[in-house]
Amino acid sequence: MNLAKALKHKNQLVGEINKLRTIVQSENVQLNSNKSRFDVPQAYAEYEQKLAELVDLKAALAVANADIWKTIFTVVELKGQIAFLQQVGTREGTFEEGAYGQKLTNVYTPALNAKYVQDEILRLEKQIVDLQDTVDAYNHQTTI
Repeated sequence: MNLAKALKHKNQLVGEINKLRTIVQSENVQLNSNKSRFDVPQAYAEYEQKLAELVDLKAALAVANADIWKTIFTVVELKGQIAFLQQVGTREGTFEEGAYGQKLTNVYTPALNAKYVQDEILRLEKQIVDLQDTVDAYNHQTTI
């Protein structure tokens, strides 16, 4: 199977594991003579089997991704850089401010103005798209 399908399968396994975990946690103890709607020991056994399958799949994915990790990590860090830039203050201009009857005239001058920050975000987003295309192609071409 190619990496793209393996990644989808990994996400399916995680969903199945979470459902089984919920069954075991919520149905393990019953009040008085109430019976569980599920076979809890069987659900736990399936949980362990799916967990082992997930570990094997993650290990195979890690090996198969060895040649593309730098690109993947670059995408992650660029997304973090965008989040950082979106938090950078870019207030600019002269403002009358104050409280409790006081008025001050404050002049704000950013080192990185709003246009620069926005242009930088757009540049980074384009870089992410290009890198993500590389990752997607790799995922469709590489098999595990």
